[in-house]
Amino acid sequence: MSRVEPGPVVVRADDPRRAEFEARDWHVTARSWGAQLDRRASDPASLRDLVARVADVAAVRELGEGDAPAVLALDAATRDDYPGEVATAHRPLTRDRATPGPSRRAFGALASGELVAMTFLDVDESRAETDFTTVAAPWRGRGLGTAVKAASVLTLVAEGVTRFRTGGSADNGASVAMNRRVGYVLDEEWITMAPPTETETPAAPGGHPGRTTTIWHLAHQSDWRAAIVSGSYRVSTRGASLDDVGFIHGSRPHQLAAVAEFVYAADDEDLCVLVMDEQTIRASGVEVREEDGGDGELYPHIHGPIDPAWVLDVRAAWFDSAGRFMVGEPDVDAAPRPHGPDADPGVWRRSE
Repeated sequence: MSRVEPGPVVVRADDPRRAEFEARDWHVTARSWGAQLDRRASDPASLRDLVARVADVAAVRELGEGDAPAVLALDAATRDDYPGEVATAHRPLTRDRATPGPSRRAFGALASGELVAMTFLDVDESRAETDFTTVAAPWRGRGLGTAVKAASVLTLVAEGVTRFRTGGSADNGASVAMNRRVGYVLDEEWITMAPPTETETPAAPGGHPGRTTTIWHLAHQSDWRAAIVSGSYRVSTRGASLDDVGFIHGSRPHQLAAVAEFVYAADDEDLCVLVMDEQTIRASGVEVREEDGGDGELYPHIHGPIDPAWVLDVRAAWFDSAGRFMVGEPDVDAAPRPHGPDADPGVWRRSE
């Protein structure tokens, strides 16, 4: 039996200690990312447009001391909605941390006077670090999180801030997309690793006990429709099949935008994102390998056909007018997975 050690630990994905932990049967339980925006790379016109887009929905402004009660109320309503584990855990706000000030700035979106979205940043002279960004559940999917972050950058750049940092869970694809729209560039990948325990579920062949990480695959909607009918998805990537390549390309949520913009930017077909759980794939006996995608970064490659039953969500995907890759939200109220030759993949989530 493996020795049980204290844990978990958070390390960079390229940290040499990762191999040491894996040799002792530690496993990855969560992934997170860091991103940076430099003032020179910011686009004020684009940022103003992101704020203007929500004008019919909410008013965006900087928050002050008098907004602390509303901040605490929104924090209480959303504190359980943060994905990930220790690296991205959200600490409930105290009155002191909920009160904006010179070194702790906050920006919010108010609908009919109600605070429905907010972002907090800790500012140290020319640097600003995002503490958190949250949107009330009924108001998600309307660009409010993006708008408050854009407003924060616009204001703080004008006051002399030159470098912004942010981060989040790799399972939160909406957050990744939001920060890319604001102008952040992902430059760090972190992993949370945990030791084996006596009560863990045995690993599937080739896997690690207890490991649950999300895999995204970008597909043509037509190929997904065909897979629903046939019961098997065998497309590796644009222009190549599983038989051609030997595996199906996958990405972590934070990796997909770069892949899409490199491989699919000139593709005119309708796209969708298949969202899967790695543990489910391994449990079926299909191997998932972390392999170099040719750019020095590791990607999850699925060495076998995808069973449509593995797919937890299908999200609409497209490129906006500026050529940026966009992913829609899953429709949590939609029907279970569609069947039949005329089924429309659209955006759905399994309800069973």
